[in-house]
Amino acid sequence: VIESKVGTGFLCLIPFPTIEYRLKVLITCNHVFNDITIGNKIKVIFYNGIEKEIIIDESRRVYTRKEYDITIIELKDNEFDIKYYLGIDDDLFLKDEIKKNEQIYIIHYPKGIEVTSNNGTIQNKIKNEIIYYLNTYEGSSGAPIFNLNSFKVIAIHCGYIDKKNN
Repeated sequence: VIESKVGTGFLCLIPFPTIEYRLKVLITCNHVFNDITIGNKIKVIFYNGIEKEIIIDESRRVYTRKEYDITIIELKDNEFDIKYYLGIDDDLFLKDEIKKNEQIYIIHYPKGIEVTSNNGTIQNKIKNEIIYYLNTYEGSSGAPIFNLNSFKVIAIHCGYIDKKNN
């Protein structure tokens, strides 16, 4: 939650700069934050109801790519309990080819009400975008989308409604 906007995000460990040291980050969609600035307060709410606030300050690196609709916020070493992070035991992201009709899975926080999960199917892949059929709602943006077979992250959800095909 930032100001009055609600989105989904996830904490993960990225092997950077080495596999021995893992960078702790929060990943979500850029449009959840719009233009994040110094002084912004972000309330992180976990599935078990625990809440924690992080403040964007000069000590925190924030990476944003508007063309990919992604924001990555560096977290401090002891900011969150390690049990909340994805990617603890293995590399988190799928490096294999993403295929049409592949089964996917999303864990999201629609409307900021309750953590939900849904299954879906990849419909197509065009360059860096994956088109998929999956039930989500406002507030689901930023959620990790997993390959159902490997349970590796293949995408970050950014909702879109195709009015032509409903």
